[in-house]
Amino acid sequence: MEAGDEHCFDILLCGLGDLEEYDFKKFKGKLSDAERSDKIPRCKLQNADVPTLASLMIQHFGRKLAVTTAKRILRDLHLKEALNIMIEKEKAKGLSKAKGKKPLEKKLKSHPAKNTGQNTGSCKNQRTKNETMIKEPFVAKVIKVTKPFKYSNSDGKRNQVFHAVVLNASAKTRIRIFDVEKHPLFKKNKTIEISNYYKKEGYLQVVKHSICEIKEVELVIPKKMHKDAVRRTRIEDIQEMPEKSYVDGTFTVKKKWPEKSYTRFTVTDDTGELEVMAFGEVGNVKAAEGDRLQLTCFKTNMFNSKLQLKSEMHSRIQVIKQRKK
Repeated sequence: MEAGDEHCFDILLCGLGDLEEYDFKKFKGKLSDAERSDKIPRCKLQNADVPTLASLMIQHFGRKLAVTTAKRILRDLHLKEALNIMIEKEKAKGLSKAKGKKPLEKKLKSHPAKNTGQNTGSCKNQRTKNETMIKEPFVAKVIKVTKPFKYSNSDGKRNQVFHAVVLNASAKTRIRIFDVEKHPLFKKNKTIEISNYYKKEGYLQVVKHSICEIKEVELVIPKKMHKDAVRRTRIEDIQEMPEKSYVDGTFTVKKKWPEKSYTRFTVTDDTGELEVMAFGEVGNVKAAEGDRLQLTCFKTNMFNSKLQLKSEMHSRIQVIKQRKK
């Protein structure tokens, strides 16, 4: 794939990757509409997933027209969030029209972020202007924390984040921490108090002005609740989760299909197998069949009535190499 094609491919992935299955089917239906003189045959679209469709559109329409067509269909279907994501990605890639010329699409007014889930790798910021800071202290016990790692945000800038899972008597909670200087405060089995944070997509989001403090108190947590919170996530558990649930887990690679802008895995454990879609740099890992993948911040997604896991902007894969016999 040429550089220009790859840029357009990434823009299409960003805009289409977060569509609900119903909306994605409507989008494909528009491409095969009988009234279109440049329609794509329905037989080619029927089983196409997002990466396949993006490649197909570039082959059929060419680079610029593929992106233009996608934006026009998203606008016609009133899929404003996906359209705005695509426009932002196009600007970041430098493929939008030159300054001073009338833009092809006027950016639609954004609404407060809905809990619509992940995008492909992804194009949402840490928080939106419409999110409200929560000042009330949140107290919980740290049961899991990752090391900081780098990711690329929607404008291509490199930032750092780490994840934590905490537990109190009410629930297990996932946290994204965007200030890596706070990493020493998140100590496993210690109690932490957090204030001035945000909530987004089921996560607490800790930023630079958030306040975190270790508390020398022992939280009373029911034993069964603690046991369930630290129990290994199994594929049979994931199969029972609602769509757009976040998942951390470790699974064995059965098959790997590396592509230019994403990698598709089939992973297994002793309860079943599952497809994993890792987009961009998240999927750029040296993993072979038999190795184990430690997944952080992946999201369940239904495609063609089949459950899969998909990466998003703050996802991570760590490879545990199989031992040589």
